[in-house]
Amino acid sequence: MDSGESSIHSFIVRLWLETPVGAAGEAQWRGRIVHVPSGASRYFDDLQEMLGFIRAYQMTTPPPGSPAAPAATALRAEPWWRRWWRGRG
Repeated sequence: MDSGESSIHSFIVRLWLETPVGAAGEAQWRGRIVHVPSGASRYFDDLQEMLGFIRAYQMTTPPPGSPAAPAATALRAEPWWRRWWRGRG
């Protein structure tokens, strides 16, 4: 693995709408995220939990001379996720 690959993280995100039994209550979005290289996973029902899981991997310091983007730019999709999540509820 070259130094550029060590700073790349892949995630699989699965989202589903969980509907309550019967007519009472509101449907709620839930999900599961998996960090592909390690197999670590977490279930979540809040967007912040999912983003926190990703941030934990993005905050690792890349090796010196690595072409990795800074952690602040690694989550460029965050505004998109927020809009999507709000529109689903």
